[in-house]
Amino acid sequence: MSYCFGNSEHKKTLVEIIMNFVGTFMFVAVGGTALHYWHGYQSEQKFIYDAPERQIGLAVGSLCVLEGAAYLIDLILSFLHYAKEEF
Repeated sequence: MSYCFGNSEHKKTLVEIIMNFVGTFMFVAVGGTALHYWHGYQSEQKFIYDAPERQIGLAVGSLCVLEGAAYLIDLILSFLHYAKEEF
């Protein structure tokens, strides 16, 4: 995300690429796990009030996957900027 909002001086290091790769992996892993869990979730409570737990879980999982995609785009842009400066 820092590629979009920051200046370009700190992007000359490999740390930016590593952090974006780890962020991509972590967000996609958490989002995939949340989607897998909440997709098959069935409420065990038989109360009148039905809490939208499943919808909230699916929304959180979807947002994590979208954030992972944003990190992937930032990873690609950071790598292109690093490769342009390095080579």
